[in-house]
Parts: sequence; C-alpha cells; structure tokens
Amino acid sequence: MADETQNEAVNETAESTAEQARNSPDATQFANIWNQSESRKDALTRFSNAGFTMTYSAMVARVKSYRNRGVHLKEIASAPRGRRLNVEAVNAAIDAQSQQKQNEEAPVKDAPKAE
Repeated sequence: MADETQNEAVNETAESTAEQARNSPDATQFANIWNQSESRKDALTRFSNAGFTMTYSAMVARVKSYRNRGVHLKEIASAPRGRRLNVEAVNAAIDAQSQQKQNEEAPVKDAPKAE
C-alpha cells in the first residue's frame, strides 16, 4: 500500500516535470526572446505571451547558466532593489537636527545686570 502511494507521487512528479519541460522554451527560443527584450520584466512578459511558463527566478538562472556556457545573451540590467535613498537630504536633516540639539544644550550666558 505504501509502495503504491509512493509510486503515484513519483508519477505525478514526473508528469509535472514533463509538463514544465513542454512549457519551457528551448535555448534558441529563449535567446531570441531575451535578446529582443528591453528589460527583464519585458522578457518575462514575452515568454508568457509566447505560451511559456517561467518564473522570474528560473529565467535569471537560465540566463546565468547560458552565459556560463558561452551563449551570447544581451546584457539587461536588473531593476534597483529596495527604496531609493536621497543621501544628501538625509544627511542635511541629520546635520540640522544635530545643530539644533547643540544650540539647545549650549550654556546660556548671563544677561548683563541692569544697575
């Protein structure tokens, strides 16, 4: 009974893998679509429109693998990660806050005494 369940699971995995292979572009198709794309997001959209099932991670991994093997693929920069940071504005705010704190902590000079 356990062997039958295990065999069914193996068969389902094999079928799933075979289906993914049918929905994946071959190397020539992949290279053509990649080299026609303007961005990684555009490439993923083109793969989807061509009827291929591919995740972003799988696409990037395939690009790396093909390049390591010597396939001439177009360089497409990845999108910047995280939040954009205006360093000058942040530093100006920190400096202003530090200056204000120093002014508050400075000893107050005694006012001249009126006679």
